[in-house]
Amino acid sequence: MSALITTAVFLLLALWAMAVYGRLLRLRRVVTSRWRAVGQARKRCDDPGNPANSTNGAQADVPDADGALERARLHYNLVATKYNAAIASVPGSILAGLAGFKRAELLEAEPASGAGSPSA
Repeated sequence: MSALITTAVFLLLALWAMAVYGRLLRLRRVVTSRWRAVGQARKRCDDPGNPANSTNGAQADVPDADGALERARLHYNLVATKYNAAIASVPGSILAGLAGFKRAELLEAEPASGAGSPSA
């Protein structure tokens, strides 16, 4: 009887660990996709061929590239904060340490004249 209870407990722990690991993987995937979105917004912002960056009247018709970059950065920071909280909490921290999950750095607002790719 005790072997059955031990097996059931072990099975429940294994299922719990798989669920926590899956959640951490999903969060890391979202952080990665948001990081790419920031990089793409940064490229659009720095692209001299982008009508939003021109000085003529067409600029009013095109969405603000700097605003898109700011929205992408804010969304990345939101997702990265959730991910960091998940790997710092007790259930996730055990598996995060064993599986090599690293903390995501938050992005700070860049000056308007800044160029290049997003930096952590």
